[in-house]
Amino acid sequence: MSQHHHRDRVFSNSSPIPLLDRQATESIFAPVSEREAMARVLLERNRTSTIECDPIRCCSVTDSVEQLRASEARFRNLVNYNADGIVSIDELGCIKFANPAAEALFRRSKVELIGQNLFDDLVGEVSTQLQTHLAKQPAPSYPLRVVQTHASVSYDDGGTAIVEMQIVESEWQGNTATAYLVTLRNITDRLQAERERDRFFTLSLDLLCVLDFDGNFQRLNPSWGKILGISEFQWRSHSFFELVHPDDRAATQAAFTQLTSGADKIDFENRCRHRDGSYRWFLWNAVAFTDDGIVYASGRDITERKRTEAQLIHAEKMSGVCQLVAGVAHEINNPIGFIYGNLKYVEEYTLDLLELVRRYREVCPEANAALKAEIESLDLDFLAEDLPKAIVSMQSGAERVRTIVSSLRNFSRLDEAEVKTVDLHQGIDSTLSMLQHRLKSKGKKTPIQIVKHYGDLPPAECYAGQLNQVFMYLLNNAIDALEQKRDRTSNFHPQISISTEYRDSDIEGDRRVTIFISDNGPGIPESVKSRIFDPFFTTKPIGKGTGLGLAIGYQIIAEHHGGSLTCRSQEGQGTEFCIEIPIHQSVPAKCA
Repeated sequence: MSQHHHRDRVFSNSSPIPLLDRQATESIFAPVSEREAMARVLLERNRTSTIECDPIRCCSVTDSVEQLRASEARFRNLVNYNADGIVSIDELGCIKFANPAAEALFRRSKVELIGQNLFDDLVGEVSTQLQTHLAKQPAPSYPLRVVQTHASVSYDDGGTAIVEMQIVESEWQGNTATAYLVTLRNITDRLQAERERDRFFTLSLDLLCVLDFDGNFQRLNPSWGKILGISEFQWRSHSFFELVHPDDRAATQAAFTQLTSGADKIDFENRCRHRDGSYRWFLWNAVAFTDDGIVYASGRDITERKRTEAQLIHAEKMSGVCQLVAGVAHEINNPIGFIYGNLKYVEEYTLDLLELVRRYREVCPEANAALKAEIESLDLDFLAEDLPKAIVSMQSGAERVRTIVSSLRNFSRLDEAEVKTVDLHQGIDSTLSMLQHRLKSKGKKTPIQIVKHYGDLPPAECYAGQLNQVFMYLLNNAIDALEQKRDRTSNFHPQISISTEYRDSDIEGDRRVTIFISDNGPGIPESVKSRIFDPFFTTKPIGKGTGLGLAIGYQIIAEHHGGSLTCRSQEGQGTEFCIEIPIHQSVPAKCA
């Protein structure tokens, strides 16, 4: 049993709430025999009085006694059948009365409880609301105040219970309280449930929060700090919608309105902002408690799932594009092959015919008038001079088409879905051919110059189609950066430099090729550089970029080829990306 000494306590931190007035309280806890005796004395006085009895007055006294007994029975039932323990104590804390619920709570009979000191023998404090002595304060003139606190009850078998105690003055001597009414409610199960809830709230890996109906945070669990870098202290009373991506805000607010308007439960997805400015995807489950005006919500981080979905969609699109490119290249390749192959013969035939005309004019210098007029009309001399040039031009054009078709086929690489040994320079050149339209001058804008410094590279084992995608991502980003700087800077000469080198080594598996792709664009700020490979991160305006190119490129190089993709950049000085892959793929990765 608790052996704490709590005599002469002060009941503090109380709030003035009405409970019982003094007469009602004294009536409840006055000894029953005393009340009955008083009633009998009163009746006896009325019967034996020598003064003539007033029948109306006698009836009034009898009715009063009966009402008193009925009231007593009601109060006794209220006390005896109350689920809370109720005890009455004197100014020293000794128990004078205990109801059955108090017997059950303390696991002692009423006889055992009467005379026990409530604070020394039965309960121990778990709150600072009760002090070390009972106050001898004047009885209040306003409605009685209630002091509420928590206390523990210890049992002989080692068990404990936590009770919620309410203490109110119940008897007075003059202006000094001499007795107190104490109610005790067992809240052990409730506190255990609250602890379990708090433990789950604290340990959950998902984001958990409590919001009011305006969307303001009331409580956040620690996972908000781990996943988004924000704490409950920082965001208490802030709006949840402040964290939502602008593109997702309207849909999120619509879902929230649906929930607070009576929906039992809603599920929705959105992106929420990390403290560093990036965004992560979440799947939310939320329920509303209309009576309390609060919303409970849990958010699961699905960024990786979204990344995988986006990569699959992107891969499917690229596969479709590659199939289309390969199909177009195949369809173009056949007719252009006929054209290019026959141009040689057309050139020979044309030259033979022109030679025949020349000799005919030598043999027959004087032509008849009609033929002479026709020759002048055709401008035969110009035709003989320009026709060979036109054929050479057609040959050059056909050769260019053949080169483009070859680049398309090399870029698609549908026949090389697995690891193949390829010429990396050919892959870079094929990609550049695909981007020629972006490199040319537009109006008065300076064209983007390509500078190549190719080293002597051996054929490399790789997923050629995937590697060409990486070249495309990097070159497209370089062109975007150069165009951005060209639009803002006069007399700017945009340039992309591509260099390759081979690093040989006696260590097996350490022979690598390195490809540098650099530009003289605006460069990347330090605050951004650490996040450029993050999924969905982009510096481009909303709707202009997915933030997937570099993330997918990094995955292709690092995971599929066992290499590395790094970036060096200085703001205002340009950017350089470095691709390094081994010559041999010792453990072929699965192609995405």
